[in-house]
This record gives sequence, C-alpha cells and structure tokens, in this order.
Amino acid sequence: MIAADEQAVFPVGSYIARYGASLSLPSVVGRDGVREVLSPEMSDDEARGFERSAETLRSALATSAGVR
Repeated sequence: MIAADEQAVFPVGSYIARYGASLSLPSVVGRDGVREVLSPEMSDDEARGFERSAETLRSALATSAGVR
C-alpha cells in the first residue's frame, strides 16, 4: 500500500492538532505517509467521548513528561 502509493484509507494513529493528541482516525495513507485525516460523523455523545479520550491522553502525556 505504501510502496505502491495506493492512497488507501486505513485507521492510523497520528497527531491531530484539533485534539492536541495522537489518535487513530481513518486516514488516507500513501508513499508520503498520512496524506489526509478523515473525521467520521459522530453524535454529540460520541464527540464528547472522543474529546474526553483526547484529554485523557493529553493529561497522561503531561504527567509523564514531568516525571524524569
């Protein structure tokens, strides 16, 4: 898929600036890596849950960054 530059859609973990965290979302992937991240439709409850997940990841990263 990558070598052939297929531009296929797969769930891929990458940094999503909108959420300030690396998350797995359907993404167009090709030779140059993730070309586009697709945002699936979500209900209000699903969107709130997704944002809570991103906040949990941001908090965990901030906590682990402070532990050295």
